[in-house]
Amino acid sequence: MEAKYKTVRYSGKERDASGLYYYGFRYYAPWLQRWINPDPAGDVDGLNLFCFSRNTPTLLVDRTGFSPFDFNKVLNQLNAQGDPVQAVGIENTTHLNPAFGGTLAVALASSKKGLAFARQKINYIKFGLATAEEKETVLGYFRNPDESNAEVDAKILSASSLVMGKLTAFVQKYDGKKIVSVGGPRESQTTAWQYTEDPEHHIFMRENVANKSPNTAAWNIIHEASHIALRTQDSWYINVPGSTEESASGSASYSGRIDILSHVQKLQKRFSGYIWDGPDAAEVDSITFEKNPLSRTEAILNNADSLSLLTSFINQRFNGPLARLTMTHSRPSEMPALDLASRPEQRRVVQRRLSNG
Repeated sequence: MEAKYKTVRYSGKERDASGLYYYGFRYYAPWLQRWINPDPAGDVDGLNLFCFSRNTPTLLVDRTGFSPFDFNKVLNQLNAQGDPVQAVGIENTTHLNPAFGGTLAVALASSKKGLAFARQKINYIKFGLATAEEKETVLGYFRNPDESNAEVDAKILSASSLVMGKLTAFVQKYDGKKIVSVGGPRESQTTAWQYTEDPEHHIFMRENVANKSPNTAAWNIIHEASHIALRTQDSWYINVPGSTEESASGSASYSGRIDILSHVQKLQKRFSGYIWDGPDAAEVDSITFEKNPLSRTEAILNNADSLSLLTSFINQRFNGPLARLTMTHSRPSEMPALDLASRPEQRRVVQRRLSNG
């Protein structure tokens, strides 16, 4: 559009009173297609201290004004470091690796259905369309029975409905073409990850034991999607239970293991193989978490693995779509404990889900 004599081009940022786009470090002048301040890092991107996205905006994207993201460069770096990229997109993965491609396809489809089911159940409860038992089941994920009162319960349901609504909306629109399959050592700790500066929001999934079944792959997809859609943290990590026999019951069943994990999470206890601290653990006030159900709810809804657990918990309790992925007619699968720690040197641009296998 025309604004007086200057052509205003949209850059993805809001303009301030000066008519310029402020990125936190520098001002961008859209009619010049360049910064009006020199690069504070000096000549790291060349002698031109004022160019935007290294003068290649069709290839690079710079959301924050200091780190252009090059998807092809990331793929090359992964290949160089021994993490070979198999294919970009589930369809391409299926052509090259039918088994893993099929697992990812089922996992993504099940993630969409499972999240939609969980969100619908929360909304039914929020609007008084569920039984008292169903209401207490879902609220019990966040608070203890003796913490119940109308005001607290209403706020918990409102907060969880909002968060699950945003996550569900994002995953429903998520295209399988954005899932990147990665090979490499099957015993590698790196299981799934995404780059926070990636404008296309690719999710990288490694073909290893932690993504062998649709159930665990779906858990990882929901985890990574929450980082993208909600900017969730990794305050604590939760072991992903493997599928169990259809006839299993109690703590030997998948449902029983999910119940144990949700209870241990609420207590903020740390047990090897169940739940342990993540890199953002310091962000959680353990005292308010223990004593204030609303603070606890906020922390749980801001933790990536807790949203995967919540989705699985509701699907298990109410026989949702994800529950069908957790039963097997053979011996229970052995799933090593998972550790989602981000590598310190990549913390700014990447969130990685790791395994202790």
